[in-house]
Amino acid sequence: MNRADLAEDGVFFLYLSPFIISGIHVLIIWFKEGITASPSLTLFLTVTKDPLTFILGVISLSVAIVLDLRSAPPESRRISLRVNSRRLQSVAIISLLISIVFAWVASGYANNLFRVFTVFLSGRYSIVFPLTLFALSAFLSVPADVTSGASKAIVEGTGLVLLIISPLTLLALSRVNYSLSSALAVSLAIFAAGLAVTLYGIVKKRG
Repeated sequence: MNRADLAEDGVFFLYLSPFIISGIHVLIIWFKEGITASPSLTLFLTVTKDPLTFILGVISLSVAIVLDLRSAPPESRRISLRVNSRRLQSVAIISLLISIVFAWVASGYANNLFRVFTVFLSGRYSIVFPLTLFALSAFLSVPADVTSGASKAIVEGTGLVLLIISPLTLLALSRVNYSLSSALAVSLAIFAAGLAVTLYGIVKKRG
């Protein structure tokens, strides 16, 4: 198996990672609670309010995008940006549908749509995660240039550092009584800056 095939397999696995991570989390909590016929509301809220699950999901997708761009030929990297933008939209839609079904099951298969919708929104990251992916997808579809004189290594390195700091910022702020909206705004601003620097550095890279 050559390097390109390994990169492709890695990207595929990383795009699946948010679902794998969430699935493992569900099973762990479900076993701890005691296996029942259907997941409980407590289980739904425990998983969908966990910032670590959200952070790991965003990080895995960010790494997938960077890995895919770095493994693509320089002349194909702008096309790769658009492909990854569509992939993020697909992941967001699938995540949204799974969360809605999960909320319906956790609400006791309620016939009341308002009840299901209320449970779904109570999950916090069940809506924040897909919205983050839609925003990231839109961001990727509008490429821009980096300063031509900047060092490629410094540009990419700075971007990766910002990407790592972003989810850690969300986790830290959520633990010091910041509101979710404020913590998320700061984290996403850092994330957007990091991704911009990283992706544009890669897209402009030649050889």
